[in-house]
Amino acid sequence: MTQPQQRWSLVGMALITGLVACGGVVQFAGNTPAIAGNPPAPPPAPTPPPAVVAPKPIKRVEVTVDHIVINEKIQFDSNKATIKPESNGLIDEIAKTLKEATQVKKVEIQGHASSEGDAKANLKLSDDRAKAVMASLVSRQVKAETLTAKGYGSERKLVEEKTEADREKNRRVEFLILDPAPKPGAAATPTPAPTGTATTVSGVKPAGSAPAMAPTAPKTTPKAGTLAPAPKK
Repeated sequence: MTQPQQRWSLVGMALITGLVACGGVVQFAGNTPAIAGNPPAPPPAPTPPPAVVAPKPIKRVEVTVDHIVINEKIQFDSNKATIKPESNGLIDEIAKTLKEATQVKKVEIQGHASSEGDAKANLKLSDDRAKAVMASLVSRQVKAETLTAKGYGSERKLVEEKTEADREKNRRVEFLILDPAPKPGAAATPTPAPTGTATTVSGVKPAGSAPAMAPTAPKTTPKAGTLAPAPKK
């Protein structure tokens, strides 16, 4: 390298060192280059979660044409007429419904039992439980004159008892509206069909029986030695 070349090389190195030591920023003249095309679209908004619709609460007590229907059983202590504390809320709702249903003038509280055990004991227990429910409703300001209570034992079973679950279904308390009586043709709450063989009442035959057959004339045979009459032409 010649001396002039070495001299310019040293000058360039000195200038670079000076710029670095001063910490300056080198500005470039000219316009900022533009980006060609449209900017990308923003990302789509997230999909909102589906609205949660709260299920309608199931009514535990409803007034029908002929019954105050309870969709939950009144619980009793085993083999006793003592109402369990967990049924107090249900009794409250029954009392509230009876006081609001001013069109209902008389209700029969019916106690029913399973066929398990002694029939007489079951009849008494069902009657005691019906009366216990009546007393509980009266204590909640339901008018006593609008209520009556009766036990039916296992006379009116809902289902034939083959399992413990069947027996539990038959152990229940029902509320039958006596006044006002259902109007003719009104849709009544379904009740179990009576069991047993159909019988006649005051000579009236039960529905579905076969019609009586008309009596037929007895057949006669010709005596021995006689000729049968010839057929007419």
